[in-house]
Amino acid sequence: MSKHRFITRTRTEVRGKWFRLLFVFIFAHSSQLTAHNWCPFMDLSPTYIEHFQAPKNIGDVEEPRVLAEVAHQGSGCHDRLRVTLRINDGIVEDAMWRARACSGTVAAASAATEWAKGKSVEEVTNVTPGILIDVLDGIPEKKMHSVELVAEALQKAASTSI
Repeated sequence: MSKHRFITRTRTEVRGKWFRLLFVFIFAHSSQLTAHNWCPFMDLSPTYIEHFQAPKNIGDVEEPRVLAEVAHQGSGCHDRLRVTLRINDGIVEDAMWRARACSGTVAAASAATEWAKGKSVEEVTNVTPGILIDVLDGIPEKKMHSVELVAEALQKAASTSI
Protein backbone atom coordinates (compact mmCIF):
# COMPACT_ATOMS: atom_id res chain seq x y z
CA MET A 1 0.00 0.00 0.00
CA SER A 2 2.76 2.45 0.84
CA LYS A 3 4.55 1.43 -2.36
CA HIS A 4 1.45 2.31 -4.40
CA ARG A 5 1.21 5.73 -2.74
CA PHE A 6 4.86 6.37 -3.50
CA ILE A 7 4.39 5.49 -7.19
CA THR A 8 1.27 7.65 -7.45
CA ARG A 9 2.98 10.57 -5.78
CA THR A 10 6.02 10.19 -8.00
CA ARG A 11 3.88 10.11 -11.15
CA THR A 12 2.01 13.20 -9.97
CA GLU A 13 5.24 14.99 -9.20
CA VAL A 14 6.70 14.09 -12.59
CA ARG A 15 3.50 15.07 -14.38
CA GLY A 16 3.50 18.35 -12.46
CA LYS A 17 7.12 19.01 -13.36
CA TRP A 18 6.49 18.48 -17.09
CA PHE A 19 3.36 20.60 -16.95
CA ARG A 20 5.31 23.42 -15.31
CA LEU A 21 8.05 23.17 -17.94
CA LEU A 22 5.48 23.26 -20.75
CA PHE A 23 3.71 26.22 -19.14
CA VAL A 24 7.00 28.12 -18.79
CA PHE A 25 7.88 27.38 -22.43
CA ILE A 26 4.48 28.56 -23.71
CA PHE A 27 4.52 31.65 -21.50
CA ALA A 28 8.06 32.54 -22.54
CA HIS A 29 7.24 32.14 -26.24
CA SER A 30 3.59 33.26 -26.23
CA SER A 31 4.34 36.44 -28.16
CA GLN A 32 5.85 34.35 -30.96
CA LEU A 33 3.14 31.65 -31.16
CA THR A 34 0.37 32.16 -33.72
CA ALA A 35 -2.03 29.88 -35.58
CA HIS A 36 0.61 29.48 -38.28
CA ASN A 37 3.48 28.37 -36.07
CA TRP A 38 1.85 26.73 -33.05
CA CYS A 39 3.72 23.56 -33.95
CA PRO A 40 7.48 23.99 -34.24
CA PHE A 41 7.70 21.16 -36.80
CA MET A 42 5.11 22.20 -39.39
CA ASP A 43 3.54 25.36 -40.71
CA LEU A 44 -0.20 24.60 -40.66
CA SER A 45 -2.85 27.05 -41.82
CA PRO A 46 -5.93 27.75 -39.70
CA THR A 47 -8.05 26.15 -42.46
CA TYR A 48 -5.96 22.96 -42.33
CA ILE A 49 -6.27 22.83 -38.54
CA GLU A 50 -10.04 23.46 -38.69
CA HIS A 51 -10.64 20.65 -41.21
CA PHE A 52 -8.43 18.24 -39.26
CA GLN A 53 -9.94 18.98 -35.84
CA ALA A 54 -13.57 19.02 -37.05
CA PRO A 55 -13.70 17.13 -40.36
CA LYS A 56 -16.80 17.53 -42.49
CA ASN A 57 -18.70 15.10 -44.73
CA ILE A 58 -17.53 11.85 -43.11
CA GLY A 59 -19.53 8.84 -44.26
CA ASP A 60 -21.10 7.54 -47.45
CA VAL A 61 -23.54 9.25 -49.77
CA GLU A 62 -26.86 7.45 -50.05
CA GLU A 63 -28.05 6.15 -53.43
CA PRO A 64 -27.63 7.08 -56.24
CA ARG A 65 -23.89 7.44 -55.96
CA VAL A 66 -20.51 6.91 -57.55
CA LEU A 67 -17.63 5.51 -55.56
CA ALA A 68 -13.84 5.68 -55.80
CA GLU A 69 -11.26 4.05 -53.54
CA VAL A 70 -7.57 4.92 -53.59
CA ALA A 71 -4.56 4.10 -51.44
CA HIS A 72 -1.13 5.60 -50.84
CA GLN A 73 1.92 3.58 -49.84
CA GLY A 74 5.06 5.37 -48.80
CA SER A 75 6.41 8.38 -46.90
CA GLY A 76 5.50 6.62 -43.66
CA CYS A 77 1.77 6.78 -44.39
CA HIS A 78 -0.45 3.96 -45.58
CA ASP A 79 -3.51 6.05 -46.33
CA ARG A 80 -6.73 4.51 -47.66
CA LEU A 81 -9.48 6.80 -48.88
CA ARG A 82 -12.98 6.22 -50.21
CA VAL A 83 -14.94 9.08 -51.79
CA THR A 84 -18.63 8.84 -52.71
CA LEU A 85 -20.49 11.41 -54.80
CA ARG A 86 -24.16 11.99 -55.58
CA ILE A 87 -24.45 13.54 -59.03
CA ASN A 88 -27.63 14.93 -60.55
CA ASP A 89 -27.74 16.54 -64.03
CA GLY A 90 -23.95 16.86 -64.16
CA ILE A 91 -23.69 18.65 -60.79
CA VAL A 92 -22.21 17.17 -57.62
CA GLU A 93 -25.05 17.40 -55.09
CA ASP A 94 -23.25 15.68 -52.23
CA ALA A 95 -19.73 14.43 -51.53
CA MET A 96 -18.59 12.32 -48.59
CA TRP A 97 -15.50 10.35 -47.61
CA ARG A 98 -14.12 7.69 -45.29
CA ALA A 99 -10.44 7.18 -44.60
CA ARG A 100 -7.80 5.48 -42.56
CA ALA A 101 -5.23 8.17 -43.02
CA CYS A 102 -2.89 10.81 -41.66
CA SER A 103 -3.91 14.34 -40.66
CA GLY A 104 -3.11 15.72 -44.11
CA THR A 105 -5.48 13.35 -45.87
CA VAL A 106 -8.23 13.95 -43.30
CA ALA A 107 -7.95 17.74 -43.72
CA ALA A 108 -7.68 17.51 -47.52
CA ALA A 109 -10.66 15.13 -47.85
CA SER A 110 -12.81 17.33 -45.62
CA ALA A 111 -11.93 20.50 -47.53
CA ALA A 112 -12.18 18.82 -50.95
CA THR A 113 -15.66 17.41 -50.36
CA GLU A 114 -16.84 20.85 -49.21
CA TRP A 115 -15.29 22.36 -52.35
CA ALA A 116 -16.83 19.75 -54.69
CA LYS A 117 -20.44 20.34 -53.63
CA GLY A 118 -22.25 22.36 -56.28
CA LYS A 119 -19.45 22.01 -58.84
CA SER A 120 -19.92 20.45 -62.26
CA VAL A 121 -18.64 16.93 -62.89
CA GLU A 122 -16.15 18.42 -65.37
CA GLU A 123 -14.69 20.75 -62.71
CA VAL A 124 -14.35 17.90 -60.22
CA THR A 125 -12.78 15.64 -62.88
CA ASN A 126 -10.17 18.34 -63.54
CA VAL A 127 -9.32 19.00 -59.88
CA THR A 128 -5.59 19.27 -59.20
CA PRO A 129 -3.53 19.11 -56.01
CA GLY A 130 -2.85 22.83 -56.50
CA ILE A 131 -6.56 23.64 -56.24
CA LEU A 132 -6.82 21.67 -53.00
CA ILE A 133 -3.72 23.37 -51.60
CA ASP A 134 -5.40 26.73 -52.28
CA VAL A 135 -8.61 25.52 -50.60
CA LEU A 136 -6.57 24.57 -47.51
CA ASP A 137 -4.59 27.86 -47.60
CA GLY A 138 -1.38 25.87 -48.02
CA ILE A 139 0.02 22.65 -46.62
CA PRO A 140 3.44 21.49 -45.43
CA GLU A 141 5.53 19.89 -48.16
CA LYS A 142 5.61 16.71 -46.08
CA LYS A 143 1.82 16.37 -46.58
CA MET A 144 1.84 16.78 -50.38
CA HIS A 145 0.92 13.11 -50.83
CA SER A 146 -2.36 13.83 -49.05
CA VAL A 147 -3.71 16.35 -51.56
CA GLU A 148 -2.49 14.17 -54.44
CA LEU A 149 -4.41 11.20 -53.02
CA VAL A 150 -7.61 13.20 -52.48
CA ALA A 151 -7.41 14.78 -55.95
CA GLU A 152 -6.96 11.30 -57.45
CA ALA A 153 -10.01 10.00 -55.57
CA LEU A 154 -12.21 12.91 -56.67
CA GLN A 155 -11.06 12.58 -60.29
CA LYS A 156 -11.70 8.84 -60.26
CA ALA A 157 -15.19 9.19 -58.75
CA ALA A 158 -16.23 12.02 -61.06
CA SER A 159 -14.90 10.31 -64.19
CA THR A 160 -16.80 7.13 -63.25
CA SER A 161 -20.06 9.07 -63.53
CA ILE A 162 -19.41 10.27 -67.09
